[in-house]
Amino acid sequence: MARRPEMEMILADLQPDVVLLQETWLGAHHDAEIANFEGYQSYRRDRTRPVKDGGEVRGGGLLTLVTTGLAAQVTAESVPKAPTLHVTNVYLPPSGTGPGDDRPTISEYFDPNDLPCGPGVFIGGDFNMHHRTWSTKVDVPGTRLAEWADEHGMLVWNEPEHHTHRQAHGDGYTYTSPDIVMAHDDYEPVCRTVTCAASDHNPILAEVELGILVRRHVHKQTFAWGRADWKAYREELERRSTEVLGNGNVYRASKQLTEMILDAAAKYIPKTWGRKRKTWWTSEVQEALKKRDEQLALVEAAEEPTGEQLEELGRLKEEAKTTVHAAKKEVLHEYLAQLHDPRDAGAPYRYIRRLEGKHERCEMMPLRHGEHEERVASTDRQK
Repeated sequence: MARRPEMEMILADLQPDVVLLQETWLGAHHDAEIANFEGYQSYRRDRTRPVKDGGEVRGGGLLTLVTTGLAAQVTAESVPKAPTLHVTNVYLPPSGTGPGDDRPTISEYFDPNDLPCGPGVFIGGDFNMHHRTWSTKVDVPGTRLAEWADEHGMLVWNEPEHHTHRQAHGDGYTYTSPDIVMAHDDYEPVCRTVTCAASDHNPILAEVELGILVRRHVHKQTFAWGRADWKAYREELERRSTEVLGNGNVYRASKQLTEMILDAAAKYIPKTWGRKRKTWWTSEVQEALKKRDEQLALVEAAEEPTGEQLEELGRLKEEAKTTVHAAKKEVLHEYLAQLHDPRDAGAPYRYIRRLEGKHERCEMMPLRHGEHEERVASTDRQK
């Protein structure tokens, strides 16, 4: 708490509802008032410090602040009861760094399955682990945590390009993100880091509209391509490729081929909830696609589909397309209406990409024109 003056300035400026602090370095010998801040309820948990070499080992400690306008209590329950929010503050001490350092590794004392999950769960803290989902590095504990988040529908809010930690290295600094904020993926946050001159960590500011939140998104799993057994998948398809597909009905033949591919995928390609889900995938979209697929199944099952069946299939396809377009348009308008930081010109672009469930930037080759394509096309006519 040596940086209390700057902490008070940040609280006054940003006025957050909930604050999660790690490494407070507080102990039983510190007065209770040191953890109290005006306008906030304080929930403090100090690390039990062993004595080593005649002195008390420093470090650790958690402090959770909740604005006085919210009812809050400490609970041991891992699953929240609606309509409560379950906020978990985490600090994981770093692993031992070499000979003589007898600290256990994070993998030895931490299991992601001990974390709460589900609707209403928020988790934040200094995890001292890395994965490309939120950092520029990757390690084993970070990979385990990222896989756990995918499997349990938890979305990591902060992104690799916004580092949270700087460390002196030679004549300069190295930048990483050992700090994480995550929540159940019902929520659409706006997340950024805040510069803190007195600390080597930058706080993460996460904003979400809880009061109007409940546009309920439907879970939609995606394939975890990186964990697929491609060799077995290929062998399965080659083995079944000798099956007769054609029977005079192109719809039925297409269905057989699709089922063959999906059966092999179900065996050898695991699924995940994914980090970037499609925010427009609502119950209305799911119902429209379900009706389209049911009509398609009727057409596939018929020996010779009638004109009425094909006409109805076309109508339902168009209706599904219109529903998806309307859902995308609605969530985009909602986002633009609450966009309040004109300095971040890239925010709308990133959000549009996320409407398609995309994340990584796609670099496009410039279009060229002229007899030898020596000039970059810049106008619509040239393109």
